[in-house]
Amino acid sequence: MIPYPPEELLSIGQSEYAWCEEEMIKASTELGYGRDWHRALEFVKTLRAEQGQQAQLVHDGVLEAIEFVTKQHDLVTVPPLAAKAWKMDMVSPSPEFQSAAFVGGEKMVAAYSTVHMSHESKLASMRTNNIHFSHSTGFHEVIPDHHLQLYMNVRHRTYRALFYTPFWIEGGAMHWEMLFWDKKFPTTPEDKI
Repeated sequence: MIPYPPEELLSIGQSEYAWCEEEMIKASTELGYGRDWHRALEFVKTLRAEQGQQAQLVHDGVLEAIEFVTKQHDLVTVPPLAAKAWKMDMVSPSPEFQSAAFVGGEKMVAAYSTVHMSHESKLASMRTNNIHFSHSTGFHEVIPDHHLQLYMNVRHRTYRALFYTPFWIEGGAMHWEMLFWDKKFPTTPEDKI
């Protein structure tokens, strides 16, 4: 049971959305788009990895996130095996249409355009998986979030699997996303967008 009436939840949501919009406008202004953050967003979507470099981009982002939570800020203990025991793969052409972005856990599956896609689908995939959207994906999907959550769950207090809900798994991700924001993980206006 959520201890808030719907009106209060809507009010909180509107307040948080206003904050997000203010931050988008700040980043947009830094990029030279003024208050038109939609144009800044469209610009960021054009910044993509070179052909064949998407997997390396994502891999480097995961390592950066591990460094950020362990050595730079001492936010969480990452067992050495957890830091090493994740896999990297690319989404195969067929599932690309169902999962146009990244999925993670033990296996980080990155999406990008493939030769089997129409030209418009390739462009859509590259816009979705641009450099700066991909930057935050490593910590959301691998460490400190989904992979580390699942790694710890099967080893410690396994009875907690009863509470494996979207609220728990994605709530943890949201917690880390906000903490990373507060700790200044996104340093460029492009990453902030």
